[in-house]
Amino acid sequence: EQRLAAEREQLIAFQGRLDAARDDIADGEITEAELADLDAELAELLPPAVAAQMPDAAPEPAPSPRSAGGQAQVPGTVLGR
Repeated sequence: EQRLAAEREQLIAFQGRLDAARDDIADGEITEAELADLDAELAELLPPAVAAQMPDAAPEPAPSPRSAGGQAQVPGTVLGR
């Protein structure tokens, strides 16, 4: 029961940080370096239950190329969509 409660807390904390990171990206006022830092932070916070559902998530952030639309994309990482 304690393990499940701890896992739930990890998931809630991770989801909150992920939501905040996505808001930062949506605002469009984020540099490539800040994006890489966010991805690294989220990779460190990644709960095992989430990692099991994200087989493409890299343990270390990858460079984030820009798409034609100018939106930062980070494939193969926590922020990748």
